[in-house]
Amino acid sequence: MIFSQSTLRTQRKESIALAKSILSVNSVPSVRDIFFAFTQSRAGSRGEVNHYKAYQNIISTDNKIMRILLLFLISFQFFFSLIAHDFRDDTKKIYKTPIEVITGERQNELEKYIQENPDKIYGHIDQMKTLLNEYYAQFVEEKRILDTREKAGRYKDRKDNVTDEYKNNSGMIPVNADVNSIRLFISGVKFKNTESRLARDSDLLFDLHLRMARLYEQVGEKHKAVESYLAGLRYRDFSNTEERFYNPGLLEELGKEEVDKRLAHKQIKTDLEDLKLNLKKAEDNSSIIKSRYAKRELSEADANSALQENTERVNGLKENLKAKEKEYSESLLNNFGAYVSKKIKEDSNTVVDFAKLIKSIENENKERAKVENKSDNYGRGIFVAADMNRNQEFTGYSQLLEFAIKVNANNSEAILLLADEYKSSSKKRNAVDLYLKYIRFANLPENNGKYPLYDVYRNVAALYTDLKQYVVASSYYEKMIEILTADKKDDPYLYYQLGDFYSHRLGNAEKSSEYFMKYLVWLDEKRKEEKEKREKDKDFGISLEETVRRLSSEFTASYAISIYHKQMQYPESEILYLERAYNSYKEIFTLMKDQELTVADARRDVDLLKRDLLTKSTSESLAIYKQEQEKLEESVYRLKSIKTVYDSLRKTNLLFRLTAVEEENRNFKRVKNLYEEIVNIGNENEIANALRNLERVKKIEVDGISRRRIMH
Repeated sequence: MIFSQSTLRTQRKESIALAKSILSVNSVPSVRDIFFAFTQSRAGSRGEVNHYKAYQNIISTDNKIMRILLLFLISFQFFFSLIAHDFRDDTKKIYKTPIEVITGERQNELEKYIQENPDKIYGHIDQMKTLLNEYYAQFVEEKRILDTREKAGRYKDRKDNVTDEYKNNSGMIPVNADVNSIRLFISGVKFKNTESRLARDSDLLFDLHLRMARLYEQVGEKHKAVESYLAGLRYRDFSNTEERFYNPGLLEELGKEEVDKRLAHKQIKTDLEDLKLNLKKAEDNSSIIKSRYAKRELSEADANSALQENTERVNGLKENLKAKEKEYSESLLNNFGAYVSKKIKEDSNTVVDFAKLIKSIENENKERAKVENKSDNYGRGIFVAADMNRNQEFTGYSQLLEFAIKVNANNSEAILLLADEYKSSSKKRNAVDLYLKYIRFANLPENNGKYPLYDVYRNVAALYTDLKQYVVASSYYEKMIEILTADKKDDPYLYYQLGDFYSHRLGNAEKSSEYFMKYLVWLDEKRKEEKEKREKDKDFGISLEETVRRLSSEFTASYAISIYHKQMQYPESEILYLERAYNSYKEIFTLMKDQELTVADARRDVDLLKRDLLTKSTSESLAIYKQEQEKLEESVYRLKSIKTVYDSLRKTNLLFRLTAVEEENRNFKRVKNLYEEIVNIGNENEIANALRNLERVKKIEVDGISRRRIMH
């Protein structure tokens, strides 16, 4: 049940007054008076009929017993109202304000201690906690909360047994800094504060809690950092109203110059409201004068004189109002506007920092759940183990970033972080909208050059590609090229990506050939540099995976360029790039065969060691066997990687095109070899087509009669 402040005050006054009257020796009220006083305080103004009926049912009760019973009920009501009442809502000024407890002298002592002991972080925390404890000690409920906070981070299982200190095996944030606390905070800040004002809005307390949070984060106690963030932000007023600007409770914590500035703004606003009220009264007075004249209460001369005088007063008030509105607008911009601009940036950045902390905790939980798979059954690498105890619906990071943007719509960091989060969560449309908002913000004249856009353009292009809006995606890829050109830099992998995009997404062979050519030029220069390094250093080399990846990209680029040259009818250039693609394919095939031999040798060595272990097994032989077994697994994994790349190549398309070109050049021997190669590597349809064409070529060699190629 929720009580308003006026109701609570009224109940307490009535209860205390009634208790005094009951205990008074000189004034003993009747049972009826006591009953009606009590029920009126409990039920408000619901009428006395029901009270009287209830009174009739107990009228026969002894007067002394009734007094005791009612005294007990009144005491219980008073105690209940105290519990329902928030102890920090000090309407009667019973409790000390933050600045009265944490005085300027105490704050200076804290700053002095921090300057003299910069490395004693825990000392800084203890000093701040001491100040906060002195303030919160006057509140019963908050004192209990502070005692509980000392146990933050102790994970409890279902039987309430502490099983792990400062860690949570289920992957969630520790107790007292848990998911529900963050979720409640996020849902709470979406609504305005209640009329009862659950806590004081104090910049001093906010600053102390936030400083403690950052210190806890610095020393790695993230569970306590979360608690401090929640304590600082939970009762922060994000409304940024003018009433808060000159709130007397907040003015106590400010310097004289800032207080004078805020009070001056308040006075200007008060004068403006008074002028508006006086103007309305003056305008209404004209109607009153006309009404009195119509009722013959005023003569025509008196009415005209009064109207003229009132009109002059209205005109004067309008001029004063216009001047005061201008003064108010200037004060609103220079005083209140500057305050709001500074505060929303501070609040939004604080929420972003809190969101980053939540994200880091989530990432650490994922790190604890990672396992390495060294076998080749389901792929090698590091995987995140599934955790059934984890709350999969917790989206505190994204919700906090959304709130940070709501507080300050121009927080570019929050916009970019939330866009990245949406992208990783497959919310592609939302991610695109935020990326575009970030780009618009970065392109403003005052922000020109401050925010790098290269990676943002890449993400937007990739998202539009996933959404199958290829033309729009191409424009952002081109913007990436513009940035590279302006910075005089190269990104060969971007060239390859763009070549593949134009080739397979848009079917633009010309643009595809342009970017693939740039990639091949870079690849040739890179190989030349590596050759020179290898001549100087015999141990220099690149990994097998990198070699296969380069050969695969070279095959794709060369074959795509040959298609463009075929369209443009450049036969010499076409055969040149077809041969380059063919050589890349053959090199990958050679590497695959070599790796097969390596796997066979490793398997033979492992089998020999197994046979030896059957007769004699020592720790040394077992260690050698384990080492050889790991080598075999590594070799098998590399072989599978090469086969995956080899199978992805458009080999048969290349070979069929080569047969056509070589047949035009009357090189039938090469044509037969190519068809036989297709028979060895092609699928069922390709093999059938290759065999028929092979038979056709053999007949041409015998009788010299040209026969049309059978298309596949």
